[in-house]
Amino acid sequence: MMVMAMLNVSRPTVALCALFLLLVMTGCGAEEPDEPDPADERDATFVDQDPGKADANGIQEHSFEGLCVLELVNTADVDQLRQEVGLTRWPARAIVAYRAGKDGVDGTEDDNLFDSLTELDDVDWVGFFTFRALRIYAKDKGYCPELGEERLMSGEEEATAEVTAASEDFINAKYAVERPARRDAHAKDHGCVTAFFEVDNTQLDPAEKVGVFADNTTYPAWIRFSNGSFHVQGDVEADVRGFAIKLMDVEGEKVLSDQRDAQTQDFLLINGPKMFVRNPVDYVEFSQKALD
Repeated sequence: MMVMAMLNVSRPTVALCALFLLLVMTGCGAEEPDEPDPADERDATFVDQDPGKADANGIQEHSFEGLCVLELVNTADVDQLRQEVGLTRWPARAIVAYRAGKDGVDGTEDDNLFDSLTELDDVDWVGFFTFRALRIYAKDKGYCPELGEERLMSGEEEATAEVTAASEDFINAKYAVERPARRDAHAKDHGCVTAFFEVDNTQLDPAEKVGVFADNTTYPAWIRFSNGSFHVQGDVEADVRGFAIKLMDVEGEKVLSDQRDAQTQDFLLINGPKMFVRNPVDYVEFSQKALD
């Protein structure tokens, strides 16, 4: 009777223990069993390493869409990448882990923000399909640069220094004996005239009414008309035409460190709908070929 009593008391306990063990085993099994497989392979790639060749899937470094994606992956957490962007846990966690650095915590000294698409491409599970999801979300949710907004990109400072050095070398070599010495680009100017620059900001959005466009006013100015070539040549030759405006009596602190207190502001225009290179990094290649 004593044995039977002990068994009768123990059965519910055994059942509860078995149920607890089953729950524990279920919790320790495959995490989130309904999680789909990652769209990309672990070592997948999306950056076009050879932009000189046509590649339907490759994305070029320093592209506009790349700037949008870098802004997103440098700020989003795992939940946002998974629930809003639609990534699986593999690339989402890998992206945040890379960015957080060795201590695994965002916002600390060892954080490793993505400076380039190549860095992002090297992260496990980040390939073409992951990048496409990031690109679509970044574009739709305002992660792309606004009109007139400048963002420094990987290699920009080095590229600027390279272009400057190439221009200086060209001028020093060409005008070592020849005189008068001219600037590198826009070597031939057609004239420099006095003018006035009248601001009418009535059609601008409030956010655009800044700087010289803050008030309806008129500035004295100089305008230079020029050809774009590095060499003085006939005007019938195909060339870029330049139109440079220098405003005078402009108050306020300026962007360039060596011209903080300058009372001028420049507008540089050419006869084309847009700039012929996307960024300073691309300009290095252009200037190397143009100066050759």
